[in-house]
Amino acid sequence: MLDLGGSDVIVAYDFRRYSAAAARFVRAARARGARLVLVTDAWESPLAAEAEVLIRLPREAAGPIAPLAHEIAVTELLLVATAARLAPAGRLADLDALAQTL
Repeated sequence: MLDLGGSDVIVAYDFRRYSAAAARFVRAARARGARLVLVTDAWESPLAAEAEVLIRLPREAAGPIAPLAHEIAVTELLLVATAARLAPAGRLADLDALAQTL
């Protein structure tokens, strides 16, 4: 947290029964200049107004437990897109090869 600044981006997940701890973390990071990508539900987290990128996901569930398929898919897409921008192509090829062996 101490090293966060304007060149940093945080990704926060905040769903219904919105977390006060998540809100405190996000606000502290934003106060240090970090940018926010927020993944939230259709009812929209109170943190939505602070996000530079807002990803709203459906949260329909047949019972009391909502499935996590949407959250997992979005997380994977964010990771792949970020890795492609940050890592040299050779490193990604090495990671793919390692994943295949595991």
